Order: sequence, then structure tokens, then C-alpha cells
Amino acid sequence: MKIREILSIGTIFFLNTSSCRHSVPAFCSWVFEARERESNISQRNRRVSAHLVGTVEASRRGIAICKHFIRRHENEMEQAQQVTAVEPFKFQTIEELMMAPPETTRYVVDKLLPTAGTSILLAKPKTGKSTLARQIAVAVAKGQSVLGRETERGSVLYMALEEKRSEVLAHLQQLGAGKNDAIEVLFGAVNKARAVAQLDATLKQREDVKLVIVDPLFRFLQVEDSNDYVKVNDAIERINEIAKKYPSLHIMMLHHLKKRAEEDTKDQTLGSTALNAGVDTILMLTTDRTGSRMISSANAQRYGTPIQETYLAWNPQTRSMALGNSLEEAQEYSKKQKERSLQKDIIGYVQEHPACTQDAVITSVGGNRKKIIFTLKALVAEGKLAESGRGTKGDPHTYSTPVFTVPYAQSAQAVTQ
Repeated sequence: MKIREILSIGTIFFLNTSSCRHSVPAFCSWVFEARERESNISQRNRRVSAHLVGTVEASRRGIAICKHFIRRHENEMEQAQQVTAVEPFKFQTIEELMMAPPETTRYVVDKLLPTAGTSILLAKPKTGKSTLARQIAVAVAKGQSVLGRETERGSVLYMALEEKRSEVLAHLQQLGAGKNDAIEVLFGAVNKARAVAQLDATLKQREDVKLVIVDPLFRFLQVEDSNDYVKVNDAIERINEIAKKYPSLHIMMLHHLKKRAEEDTKDQTLGSTALNAGVDTILMLTTDRTGSRMISSANAQRYGTPIQETYLAWNPQTRSMALGNSLEEAQEYSKKQKERSLQKDIIGYVQEHPACTQDAVITSVGGNRKKIIFTLKALVAEGKLAESGRGTKGDPHTYSTPVFTVPYAQSAQAVTQ
């Protein structure tokens, strides 16, 4: 209700009262105070309105200024883009490629570990990857051959991030490392957020370093999810960039294989496939059913000559490994051994049972029927057994040793040679 309406109602009420003639001064005083309050409220409202109008005007001016600066910035960016044009790709013709000097690839370990490159050594836990890595480290520090290949001599930095100091020292000494050999070891945990930068800073001061071994990889790299291809690829790329900065350097990283075997050996790496895709050489250390170690880099090298799947001979004195027979050679040897053993059993039975039938030989020797028949025919063709009979139901094949056959012991010995 407005002040004026209040005053009108108050005046009527006042005039209708019996004591109005005694209260005229009080009524006038009340009317005066009411009008004064109305004036104060109106002034305050005008001031608030003026302030709001001023605020709105200021906001409009601020918006106009911001739009002005945005337009000016956009104009400057457009002018900068016009001045600095994007450079096109530079392709080379076949003629230019043919005229360029040939590129040569150098190796820290011949045809296996290239300079300015990286590799990853994969194995299941407790298979011997750290043992093999230390063997390679000593070979490079001394300029000695390893895994049947020559090395380029130089300093080695070995990051033993989960190994015991005493164990590492004892093994290096077993391998023949002395106090003057250029091998330096870093033990314990590193700050993963700064590890790559620290390695780069170290190498800037060490041009003599030929080989860096990171054991194991994910104690060094900061990767939240080892199965995330993008994150793992970015992390590996940072190491590759360091390796490329130093033309005489190779960086080897150690990592685990899955517990479950895969059909494709490249899929056996624990974590993202970016680990395999990002390096130049993949070395795989595995074991067969008997526990014998095998090494391979077949179909997993960008440069050089791969190592076909090959057995490793173990030296317990130096705790080192050397290349043995390839898996193909071992399988062929095993096949021949089985064939010789079968021939020995057949000849022995025939000598003890002259004129024995084919079925009697098969029953006695046991095993694959077709293989036994094939071996019998081979022994007859070689003149080690004599065959009689037409091979029919009424006249079956029988077998005896030839008249000139030497005693069984000598014959068996000849078969095995």
C-alpha cells in the first residue's frame, strides 16, 4: 500500500474521532514524518535505478571492448597464417634416391643390435633374460663375441632396477668382468616421471656409451596401462628418440612374456603389441618341454640377420649361454636317433628269432606299424636283413640275417654310427 493511501485513511480516521480537536498538532507531526519517509524511499529507489542503469551500460561497453579485441586477434592470426604458409611435403624421385649415397647400418652386436636403435629381450620370469643381458654387457665392454657374433667395444650402462647388488656383482665376475672393464650399474627404483629425461641427460655427457640395458622396462617407463597401445607407443617412442640422437648407441629393454603360449610368437609379449612394433629387434628366450633354453629373433628384426630358433648350451661355471643346434637340426637329429633305435631293435629281434614273420616283428618291437614296415624294407634294401616269402597269406614275408652278418653287438654298433 502506498504512503498516500495510508495518509488518506489516517486522515478520515482522525477526523471521525471525538478527540480530534485535541490532537491536531500530533496529527500534523505524523503527516509530516510520513511524507519525509516517502521522500527518502523515492530518493533511494532513484539511486538504485541509476546504479543499475550504470552497471548495464558498463557491461555493454565491456562486451563491446571484448568483441573488438577478439576481432583484432582473429585478424592478426589470419595475417600470420598468410605470411607463414604451410610447407608442402618433399618427395624424392627414384633418380634422386639412386644418386644418394648408400646408407650403412652399424651394429653393437653384429647383424643383431643396430646402433641408434632399440631392442627388447623377452622371456618368462626366471628363464634367464637378466643373465643373458649381463653376458651381452660384458661381451660389449670387452669387445668379445656373444651368441656367435662380434661386438663393437664400448662402455655399458646397466640399469638393474630389481636386482640384488651382490647377485649382479657375483655374476659379472663369473663372466670375467674386472674392475677396469667399462660397465656401470644403477640399482634401485627410479622416478618414472623423470627417468627418460635423466637417461638423456646422462648420455649427453657420455659419448663413449655403446649399450644401455634397462632391466626391466616397466620399472623405468611411466605407463598407467601396459595394454593401452597409444600410451605404450608414446613411451617407447621417447626411448627411440634418445637412441636416434646418439649414432653409436643401442638401448636394450627387458620385458616378460605371457604365461600362456600363443600361436604367433609376437603375440606372446605381456601387454600392448606396441612394445614389439616400436623396436628394431625382438629377442625371445624360451624353454622347451624338457626345460632347455632356446633363443630366436626370426621374423622380428628390421635390420641384420635374424637368429633362427636355436638351443642354448649352458655353462654352469660362468653362468653363460652359447648357441647350440638350431631347432631344425635338433629335430632332425632326434628323428635320426629314433630311426637308429628302431633299426637296432628290429635287427636284434630278427637275430634272436630267425625266419620270423613281419607280424611277429611288429608285435615284438611295438610302435607305429607303417613305420616298422618301412624300416624293415629299408634294412632289406641296405642288405642288413634278408627277406623270404611272397608276402601272401599262405606264404608271408619272413626275415633273417644274411649269412655274412657280423655278431649282433657289432651290427647294432654299426647302425648307430
